[in-house]
Amino acid sequence: MEPQQHDTVPTGAAVDLLAMDPLVTSRVESYYAEVTSALGAAVRLAKSDARGRHLVARRDLKAGTQVWSGEPYAAITDAQRSLTHCAYCFQPAATQLLRCSRCKMLRYCNTECQVCATHRR
Repeated sequence: MEPQQHDTVPTGAAVDLLAMDPLVTSRVESYYAEVTSALGAAVRLAKSDARGRHLVARRDLKAGTQVWSGEPYAAITDAQRSLTHCAYCFQPAATQLLRCSRCKMLRYCNTECQVCATHRR
């Protein structure tokens, strides 16, 4: 079976869990539109069941060519590192982590990371 290819990435998979919140849905769709338009002629976004979302070269690229740089829409630590790494900078803790006063789940290495990572809506 041939992988399904898209010029733009359907956001359905990412949005299903957040479908109740139109603001989040709108932000996710806006993010993927921005990524797609920024890629230019060198690469395109594609999606397949085997690889998930990925980039496909539209032409030969020299090894080491940077094709994308940007801020992630979202990032989290995995469960294994959630108690040992900062939820903002992802560095391993040198001292005891500070627990988020709002959600009580996230942990930060210092107050600077905690302030930078303040929950936003």
